[in-house]
Amino acid sequence: MRNTSIKTGVILIILCIISCASSQPQKQSENNFPGRPVSVETLRDAIVFKDIKTLRSEVAVRTFKDNELIGRFDGILAFMSPDALNLRIFSSKGNNLMETTMSNGIVQAYVPHTNILFEGKLPIVSLNDLPEEGHIYRFEESEGKYILYVFKTDDGVVELASKYSFDKNTLLNTAIYTYMGGMQYMEMRFSDFSGKIPGKMRIVFHPSSVLEITIKNPILNTAIPADYFKPIRHENKTVKSIRYPFSNLISRQ
Repeated sequence: MRNTSIKTGVILIILCIISCASSQPQKQSENNFPGRPVSVETLRDAIVFKDIKTLRSEVAVRTFKDNELIGRFDGILAFMSPDALNLRIFSSKGNNLMETTMSNGIVQAYVPHTNILFEGKLPIVSLNDLPEEGHIYRFEESEGKYILYVFKTDDGVVELASKYSFDKNTLLNTAIYTYMGGMQYMEMRFSDFSGKIPGKMRIVFHPSSVLEITIKNPILNTAIPADYFKPIRHENKTVKSIRYPFSNLISRQ
């Protein structure tokens, strides 16, 4: 169960953060959001992690399955825009339980105890930029919130891809809902903000897996050596594919 909870947590962390390292951040207007006329562009500029170029942080993670706590562990996260990520998860004794890297669009997660290297490509959930091409945007006010709808267009077919929820008074991005085939498959909620940076993220991966991440002592936009994000070598490791929607990693073993 311990290995299962580690795999569940790490894969969902990757899914949550992968887009923070997927697009070059754009400079945000110097004006404060409150008081500005609200528009699609205003909300697109307010999405979580909009201006982060690099981040280093301690993280505390709890994973739940069917409302039952199945694991808790600590780690260190680092990423650098546009596409570099490294996450290390440790035991209570300081042993490395798992190391995860992202490089050139390939995600790897290595579990030293089992000598298994998980590897593959993952779908993107945008946390710091929203593309123009192939997308339509609409927004509405609802119960003290602004909701930004993102529709994906493909060969004339328009389909809801995601919704971004913003607090009406602060325009903080408090939730993201993602959809596939017209059905919601993931929900991310953000709280305990310091400025625009959330201190806590709660990710509900439908139907019954929940990941809670606490970001501790984040360091933003400082230099990180490029070799920190080197891909993990295959060598004598057992290599397995990461397959969306991760049912092979989330289900209990």
